[in-house]
Amino acid sequence: MNDERYYQLLSELIEHSLLHLYFKISATTRFTPIQRRNDILVKFIKDKSSEGRYKSLKTELKRMILLGRNKSGDLERRLVDLNQMAMKLCHDVNHLQRLFELLKGPN
Repeated sequence: MNDERYYQLLSELIEHSLLHLYFKISATTRFTPIQRRNDILVKFIKDKSSEGRYKSLKTELKRMILLGRNKSGDLERRLVDLNQMAMKLCHDVNHLQRLFELLKGPN
């Protein structure tokens, strides 16, 4: 699997995990503590780890699950940080691609 597809798949998994968490949290009127948030994320990620398309992300999925199960771990914060880095990288790559297209000129 090429790097671009790998990072795209990882970014997609992170976004879906966060969306799942926020939908679950919005369904309740009570405050959701970090440990409960971690439990929600771990369950979602564990379900995704059995899907074939995430086979290349197996080590990352295991690390996420271990972080979520750790008492002092904050999986949500880590996923938000990773998502922000991915968005910045995507934004930078798009600008770089446009620059190369301008320098390449018409064929």
